[in-house]
Amino acid sequence: MIACGSSARPQPVAMAHPDAVADRRADRLLGALAYAGWWATGLLLLAIERDRPQVRFHAAQAAVVFGAVWAAGLGCWALAFVLLSVSVAGFTLLLWAAWTVWVGGLLLWIACLLRAARGDRWRLPLAGRWAERLAGGPRG
Repeated sequence: MIACGSSARPQPVAMAHPDAVADRRADRLLGALAYAGWWATGLLLLAIERDRPQVRFHAAQAAVVFGAVWAAGLGCWALAFVLLSVSVAGFTLLLWAAWTVWVGGLLLWIACLLRAARGDRWRLPLAGRWAERLAGGPRG
């Protein structure tokens, strides 16, 4: 706060270049879009996006993580129906396992979508390293 009669002038505030702001917004939007259709939009954006490392990372992570979640849920569901002719208990157990995988995947999907929309580079355990390699980003 400047006192009355003070000769001190307020310092000008440095403004971000409009193109840089638009680029960050586009990165956040495309990063969230990478998760929107689980592994399918991740693969699509990974295939078409070449210039935005943040978007490529989120696209690769969506493809790796939600591809695995989708495959695990589908595998449990399919195996449950195979076991239906053998064991009702096995069918029920695997159906519950498939349901748990899908609900866990849904919760993880919401978290990834929100973090990407905020512009965070949230590297998930195990899959984050694979995603960075797939996206061509930092290794380690």
